[in-house]
Amino acid sequence: MSQYDGIAQILIDAYFSVWDYRAWHKKENDDLPPTLFAKVHHLRSVVQARVASTPRFSLDPDWTEFGRVQFEDHDGEETFLLRSSKGIHIEKERRQRETLLNSVPMIQSDVRILAYQFKREGLELGVAGTKFEEGKRRLIAAGPPSFVGLWSYESDDDPRGSFDQGAPDAFGDLGDMDVDLASNGEL
Repeated sequence: MSQYDGIAQILIDAYFSVWDYRAWHKKENDDLPPTLFAKVHHLRSVVQARVASTPRFSLDPDWTEFGRVQFEDHDGEETFLLRSSKGIHIEKERRQRETLLNSVPMIQSDVRILAYQFKREGLELGVAGTKFEEGKRRLIAAGPPSFVGLWSYESDDDPRGSFDQGAPDAFGDLGDMDVDLASNGEL
């Protein structure tokens, strides 16, 4: 688990940066919050900047303008592609439907997916191998991510709250503390 402490801290810092961004956006835009897409992109932009400025990591510049975070961890000599756990689940469901229509040969990749999920208890990380379709560059999880660990937030009573990247966004402010989160227990 300690191998992932550096990237976990970057993700937690980016997570809190989303709430600073949210507060700024509401102040500047007639109390309207940013969309879920804007918050997710902000999170990934902050992660990219922090990864790029840390000597331990090298950011892969491919697709960074579109929010992709792929980086090499020099300490572990591994390359990771950052994806949300919800995104991996959605992609799996989509691929299962496509597989029913046609079978496409898959090629294993050396890049590993680092799956993240922000929960009430903290940041949860998991790792999965990757594969890709012949002739395409998009990497997908080769299987479900294996649990790595849970990193608690620095403050359990941080007023900024959290956001669920898998919840639908109707331009409401998802993740506000007044949202009933007891139904699914995660953020």
